[in-house]
Amino acid sequence: MSGPVCRMVRFLVARWTATAIPAGYRQAGPVMRMSTGYWRNGFSYERSRRDAHLDKKRRVRWRAPANWRDLRFTGICR
Repeated sequence: MSGPVCRMVRFLVARWTATAIPAGYRQAGPVMRMSTGYWRNGFSYERSRRDAHLDKKRRVRWRAPANWRDLRFTGICR
């Protein structure tokens, strides 16, 4: 919920002040297939590429400082 709200606020700030505010979100990198047939995502091994990618996405979002800043910002705005 906080991501779309903060994207909207960044858009409005850029529109009103002509100042671009970068998102600052970390991107999930690629997953690799190992010789054992499992997929490695940097954190764990998964049986399918889809599961490895989803796991990595969740872990990156959970650890990203930008998400926590957005959450605090959304809480302050309420």
